[in-house]
Amino acid sequence: MIGAAGLSAGCRPARPPEPPKAAAFADCQTSPTEAIEPWRTVVPVWVRNPDWNQKPTTFEPWTFEGQPDKQLRYDASRLPPQQHDLLDMAYGCLRADAQSRQKDQASLGCQAFVHAAYCSGSRNDIHKTGGGLFWAWHRAFLFFHERLLRWVLQHRCNVDLATANTLRVPYWKPSRDFGIFNTGQLYHCRTAGTAKLPELSRDAMMTTDLNTAGNYTLDWHNQVHGWVHGDFSPAATTGLDPMFYAFHSYVDALWEWSHVKGQLSLGQAWAVFYDPYRDDPSSGDINKGWVLLNLQDFADTDRLGYEYQPLDSDPFTDQTGLILTNIKLPRSDGPEYALSMRRRAVGAKVIGDNQEQVIDTIYVFGHNHGTYEFKRVFLEQATVDEVLRGDTWEFVVRPLQGPGEEVVPRPNVLPAR
Repeated sequence: MIGAAGLSAGCRPARPPEPPKAAAFADCQTSPTEAIEPWRTVVPVWVRNPDWNQKPTTFEPWTFEGQPDKQLRYDASRLPPQQHDLLDMAYGCLRADAQSRQKDQASLGCQAFVHAAYCSGSRNDIHKTGGGLFWAWHRAFLFFHERLLRWVLQHRCNVDLATANTLRVPYWKPSRDFGIFNTGQLYHCRTAGTAKLPELSRDAMMTTDLNTAGNYTLDWHNQVHGWVHGDFSPAATTGLDPMFYAFHSYVDALWEWSHVKGQLSLGQAWAVFYDPYRDDPSSGDINKGWVLLNLQDFADTDRLGYEYQPLDSDPFTDQTGLILTNIKLPRSDGPEYALSMRRRAVGAKVIGDNQEQVIDTIYVFGHNHGTYEFKRVFLEQATVDEVLRGDTWEFVVRPLQGPGEEVVPRPNVLPAR
C-alpha cells in the first residue's frame, strides 16, 4: 500500500494504467444521452426521478458517526504536491470505466447522472435558493463525492486508509487559468469563453438575507457554467469534469465566508446519495449503498470534516449596478440569452439616440425556464442613476439561437444594495 511517507516520491508507478479517454472526456462531442445515460441501469428508480419534497422509505438513513478528522480544502492554485497526486490518482481510477461496458455506481459517470437527475428536471430541480436549497444540496453532493474519492483511493488505488482520509476536494476560483485541472487525469476538454468573466459583488455575500445571497450566487454560478465551454457547461454532463467538483467547492466556500454561513431553513428536504462504504456489490441490489438524508442537516461544516484554506485575494467586486427580477425569456432551443440596454421608444419615437448595447448574458443552467428569477448587472453609477430617475432606458432579452425578444418591465428593475 502507498502511505503518506512514500506517496510524493513513488506514487506514480503504483497508479493503474490511464484509461483511454472516451469522447466525453476528450473532445466533448458525445451527447448527454451517450455520455451519462448508460448509468441509468445502476441507479435506483427514486434517484432517476427525485423529489426533494417526498421522503422515500427504501434507503438507509444517513448518520455522521465515524467521520474522518477535519482537513483543509485547499485553494487549487496552492494545492500541496501530495494532495495533487492523490486527487489525480483518484480521478484516474474513478473514471476508468469510461470505455467499459460495465457501468459502475462507484464511477464518475454515475456521479454525473445523479447531478443531472437533480439539476436538469423542471419539477424537481434544486437550483432554487429558497431556504438555501441550492447550497445545501450541492454541499451534500460534494460531501459524498469526497467520500467516494477516498474510497477509490483505498480500494482501487492501493492507498492506505490514513493517507486516503486526508483527501479533500480543493476549490477552484473561476479564472482563465485552469491550473492543475489541465494536467493528467484532471484534464478535460474545456476552454474559457471570450466574454468577460462573471463577477460576484461584495454586497451579494455581505447581506444577512439567505435568499438574497443565494440569488446573487446562483446567477453568478450559472454564468460561470456558461462561460466555460465543454462538458462543464451543460447540467447534464458537467459532473463528468473533475473541475466541476472544485468549482462547487468554491461555491460552498462562498457560503462559509458569507454573512449567511450556516443558515438553512428547509425544514425537510430529502435527497439520496451514493456512499460506497455502505455498498455490497455482491448483493446485486442497486438500492444498496444509497443513503437517505435531510438536507437541513448540512448547515454545519464541523460535522462534515473540512474547513477552507483562506483565499489569498478578495473574491468580490465593489462595482455598482442594478437588479433585474422575474425576467421573461423568449422561446429558445438554446440556454443563452443576450441582455441589452437601449433607449426606450415613446410612441413611434425613440428618446434620444437608440444606443442599444449588449451589457451581459443570461445562461439558463439546469432546465428550461419561462422566466429567469434574478439577474445582477454591473453598470457605472451615473448610468444606474439615470435608469432609476425615469423611463428613458429599457432592458431587452434576446435568445442567441432564434428570433424574439422580451422587455423587462420597469417595476422589475431595482437598485442593487
